[in-house]
Amino acid sequence: MDFDLNISPPDSDVFKKTDKVVKPKRQMTDAQKEALAKAREKAKQNNLKKKQIEEPVEEEVESEAESESVPEPPPVKKQVAKRKAPVKRVVKSEEEIKKEEFEKFMSNMSAFEKYKQDKIEEDKEKQRVKISFEPDEYAELLQILEKNEKDKEMLKHSPVAASKKEEQPPPSIKMLNLSKQTRPRFGR
Repeated sequence: MDFDLNISPPDSDVFKKTDKVVKPKRQMTDAQKEALAKAREKAKQNNLKKKQIEEPVEEEVESEAESESVPEPPPVKKQVAKRKAPVKRVVKSEEEIKKEEFEKFMSNMSAFEKYKQDKIEEDKEKQRVKISFEPDEYAELLQILEKNEKDKEMLKHSPVAASKKEEQPPPSIKMLNLSKQTRPRFGR
């Protein structure tokens, strides 16, 4: 009686071992291998240091055989904060203190005086009018100035000009009268 129960074959037949070694995608360089070895060694030393700190210090007695087979890691040194050198205080007399204060005051005053002079020069520079003209404009302005100078000289020598000046009202009053007559009216 043969009964076929569809029994699967044993695992060893299904999962055959292969002799092929899977290569990593990227090969490690010698420098990388050395750096990895150093990092592992350092990690081991750190773990040993932690274990030593956690273990009680009283267990100093060990058998000679154990100490020869396992090298002891170097003892952990506690870092002690370095003390700063004490500041030497110099005792000064009242005269020296006053002298230093006076020197400081004088240096501040000289800086203030310099600032004050700079401020005055800056204000003078701001008051100056800086205008640049093209050559033809400059020539025209010079002609106008020369004409005004000639007119002033002629008025000084003319006796008629003096009487006309007296009859005319001051310019401010004349301007006031004109402004009333030519005032624009809004809203009506």
